[in-house]
Amino acid sequence: MRRSLWMAIISTALLASACGDGSGGPGPAEDYFPLAAGNFWEFDLSGSGTFDTLDITASGSLSVNVGAQDTLDNGLIAFEVNSESIIIFEIGEGLYSDTTVELDTFYWLENGDQISQYEAMDDTTGRLIHSPPIEVGRIWYPGPDEPNGSYEVESVSESAVVPAGTFEDCAMIFHDNPDSSSSSHDYMAPGVGPVLILSHLADSSGAVFMEADLEYELISTSQ
Repeated sequence: MRRSLWMAIISTALLASACGDGSGGPGPAEDYFPLAAGNFWEFDLSGSGTFDTLDITASGSLSVNVGAQDTLDNGLIAFEVNSESIIIFEIGEGLYSDTTVELDTFYWLENGDQISQYEAMDDTTGRLIHSPPIEVGRIWYPGPDEPNGSYEVESVSESAVVPAGTFEDCAMIFHDNPDSSSSSHDYMAPGVGPVLILSHLADSSGAVFMEADLEYELISTSQ
C-alpha cells in the first residue's frame, strides 16, 4: 500500500522551493516540475477510511530528497531520488495500531519537457509522470509499467491552503491507476511543484475490504 501512496505523489512533480502565495497558469515543465539536485520537501499525512466494518484513521509524513545525477544501466543520466514514508493506521477505538516506515530510491529522467521515473538502475522502460503542456484537457499515459493508468489536467486555476502557505493558480491533475485501485488529485503550484495530494485507495486483496481517503499537505522544503 505504501507504494500506491507514493505513486500517487510522484505522478506529478516535486517542488524546488516553498513560496507562499504564487501565481501563474499553463506553462512548460519548469513551471510545475522544477527539478534540481538538492530539492527537498516534507508532507504531513492525515486521512480516514474503513477496514471491513471498522473505522480507521491515518497519520504520518513523507519526506523526499533529490540527489545528484547518476548514469542508469541503459546509459541515460537521471536524478537519484530518496524518500522516507511513515504511515500510522489506527483501527477501531484503540483496537489495533500499525506503523510502517519505508525507505525508497528511484530515478527521474528529463527528456525535453517530459519527465519519466525509473524504479531502479536496471529499469529499461520507465514511467512517464510529467508531459507538458499543462493545460485543461491534456491527457497522457504512463506507459507499459502502468498499462491502464492515465493522467488528466482538470484545472489550472485551483487554490491550495497548506501549512507551507497559500498557493494560487495551481494545476489540478487527476491520476487514475486501476491496476492498484488508487487515484489522486494532485495540486501543482507554478514554480513550486505539488503542494497538496488527495489520494483515494481501495484494497480488496485480503480477506476484508479496506478503503481510505488520504491527504498530503506540504509542510516545508527545508531540511
